[in-house]
Amino acid sequence: MLRQLFFPGLAESGKDIIRLLIAFVSAMFGYALMLAAMSFVILYFFAACLGIAFGEVFFNRLSIVLGINKNSALCGALH
Repeated sequence: MLRQLFFPGLAESGKDIIRLLIAFVSAMFGYALMLAAMSFVILYFFAACLGIAFGEVFFNRLSIVLGINKNSALCGALH
């Protein structure tokens, strides 16, 4: 069990690198949106909120059409 955890195979290491990149980009977008919202420019704040809302609706609709994920919560597939 410990060997699989600390010394994964080449295929698993590749998947972990992809997961790492996706998590990094997700965190980077989150912090960038936070900085835009905290700049106290009301236009940036509403642009960030509307972008998140439209993205949620668009990707939820896409998942329904493709039948990928029936969970409609934001980041629901991660839990």
